[in-house]
Amino acid sequence: MSKLSEFFEDEMKGLHQPSWFRASAQPPLGKNERAVMYEFLDYRVLDVMTRDPVVVAPETSLAEVEAILQEKGWNALPVARDDRRLLGFVTQLDLLGAFRFGDESTLPPYEQIMRRPVSGVMTRDVMTVTPRMPLTRALERMVEQRSKSFPVVEDHELVGIISRRDILEALRKAVKGEAAVGPI
Repeated sequence: MSKLSEFFEDEMKGLHQPSWFRASAQPPLGKNERAVMYEFLDYRVLDVMTRDPVVVAPETSLAEVEAILQEKGWNALPVARDDRRLLGFVTQLDLLGAFRFGDESTLPPYEQIMRRPVSGVMTRDVMTVTPRMPLTRALERMVEQRSKSFPVVEDHELVGIISRRDILEALRKAVKGEAAVGPI
């Protein structure tokens, strides 16, 4: 038996589970429960991501960003140019960071700050995932980083966004026995 065959055989027995799964204090799954969770192993980011997400340009004002986040009930937005090349990611926490008290002001001027461009507060070194990444890896990365969402990038182009809600929905679908829909 080849090393690769041994790996996949062990994988099916649950010997190569992600650390978040191994660390669980839960009792072992029954045969039917294992079969259902194996459905989840087939899911990829592309199966559950939001495709062609709303993006903002780097010159977009913080007021505009805040309005979009509030209206949609989102936590973050990708910042990109017209060519969908990801430049950054802005979260509600980044917006709050613009209001830190500093040496120049003890009372941050709200209207003035909200006119600033998003490029001044966005995260530039963005953790991303790829569309074909196994959802188990995206889940593990999300938990380890304590992130609420990740931009999905392929060939330097923003193609989607994936959130905690998307991964939880995939878990619910897997438990119902629904197979992943995207190509592997």
